Amino acid sequence: MSSGMDVDSEAVTLYQEMKSNKNTYRCILFKVSDDKKKIEVDRIVKYDQDKDQETEYNEIIKSLPPLEGRYIVWDLKVPNPKSGKDMDKLAFMSWCPDDGPISGKMIFASSKDGLKKKLQGISTCVDCSDLDDTQYKAVCSKIAHGH
Repeated sequence: MSSGMDVDSEAVTLYQEMKSNKNTYRCILFKVSDDKKKIEVDRIVKYDQDKDQETEYNEIIKSLPPLEGRYIVWDLKVPNPKSGKDMDKLAFMSWCPDDGPISGKMIFASSKDGLKKKLQGISTCVDCSDLDDTQYKAVCSKIAHGH
């Protein structure tokens, strides 16, 4: 990894569980540990059958810290651009707020590729630096088109 930062084994285990048991977790949020030595699980959000996907997504986005970065692996249903039918996709999102401290943003940016390599099977990555970047419909469109 370019930053030399380890990825906590629980992070990889939870991702593998998410990948093999679809519709268990809506997302897993990861963060840089307080001692800046590893990437660890911040929290997991299980599917809430009583909420639609957009509501659940927006609630999670609103809970993101305004000055700290997070990596998020989403399990979302997005429309297939060719057929229009819903397809289940795992997507990687980085939340690195513009207003965060520069040192934190540098550590966050240098650790992203290492985490993505550990979470094999994710082809779509969405980078967000402010709340405008996190708009549900735009993010789903990027995921559907594999950006």
